[in-house]
Amino acid sequence: MQIIPVIDIKDGVVVHAIAGQRNEYEPIQSQLACDATPGQVAAALRDHTGCSLFYLADLSAIAGATPDWAAYDAIATTGASLMIDAGLSAPDSARDFMTQAESLDYIDGVVIALEALTSCDDLSELQQITNDRGIFSLDLQAGQLLTHVEALRQRSPLEMGQHAIRAGFQRLIVLDLAQVGVSGGVSTHHLCRALSVRFPGVKLISGGGVRHRDDLDQLQAAGCHGALVASALHNRTLSLEPPDTH
Repeated sequence: MQIIPVIDIKDGVVVHAIAGQRNEYEPIQSQLACDATPGQVAAALRDHTGCSLFYLADLSAIAGATPDWAAYDAIATTGASLMIDAGLSAPDSARDFMTQAESLDYIDGVVIALEALTSCDDLSELQQITNDRGIFSLDLQAGQLLTHVEALRQRSPLEMGQHAIRAGFQRLIVLDLAQVGVSGGVSTHHLCRALSVRFPGVKLISGGGVRHRDDLDQLQAAGCHGALVASALHNRTLSLEPPDTH
């Protein structure tokens, strides 16, 4: 099970994400880092975990601002690779992002998030634009699809995951925002297990609610290859002994 530390940035600083209520996010207070600047937090996480792959949610970009390339570069100076969610909502924004990202070898993955999609017809084209860097994020809110697209609301989470895989995505994030930052345990394992049984070749990553190693074991038993973790690292409630982070 690969641990993937999460960094949520908003207006240039790292914030503490809680249950998807982004208007209420405050700069993070971490037991690992001395301040909330992206570079400092990334360096502290890397020193503490030994992980070299981070998930970065650019919340300002998700809300409509331009991607914060300066923050991405600052994190990359620690030697980390990044999976970046910058709110790419349509083919045009994805092309612009990929043009900028093309020469940046620290970008491991480019997230296409269900939450940001503006049309259900764009998914195959978005996969083709992002190609092998593309990662589909199956965004949930308390187990329900998190989407602005009316046609997608009629689908179950399992159907939406299958649709993304059939569109060509070979990496999926299954993320329940209601569980983020509340230390309530993981809720996505049943969905992940159903997807892993149907599509054993797809790499599944789950997030939201990881507290300790038992939660990681639960996700691994469900077929997940990785887990997104933030609060449990900053609060030191997740032990990394013995390390299992690569």
